Amino acid sequence: MESRRGHQFSRSAHTFAHKLVTSAPLTKETPYSLHLNRHLIASASRDVLQNRYMSVQLESSEAAILSRVIQPDSGDWSPAAAEAILRIGFNETDQTRMTALLEKAKAGTLTNEESEALEHYRHIGKLLELMKARARRSLQTSVG
Repeated sequence: MESRRGHQFSRSAHTFAHKLVTSAPLTKETPYSLHLNRHLIASASRDVLQNRYMSVQLESSEAAILSRVIQPDSGDWSPAAAEAILRIGFNETDQTRMTALLEKAKAGTLTNEESEALEHYRHIGKLLELMKARARRSLQTSVG
């Protein structure tokens, strides 16, 4: 029973990741955190599909816990709160730093400190994107 539940979670996590990765085209106006998270989620999604053992571990992963806490599919925030959350984002200095760290990661030349910094950016980016998903859902709900 446990492995079946884990497998179902793995499938739903992959579906969520696929929707996030493919849901909207990335443009110049797309928040940088979404670019970063789409890249990381696409990589993680491939890893999940390649390794069934990860599916059980996903239930207690940071992404799964954040999703349960923030509930991005819920749409019950006020329009003012939702709009304020949508304005939150990384500043230009942080975007430049993330770009440099991603390039070094692709080249395989990150130091331990840089790897830790990139991981911090990823954590904050994931939190922001989950909050913004709920904010966008709240605005859709308030209009409809």
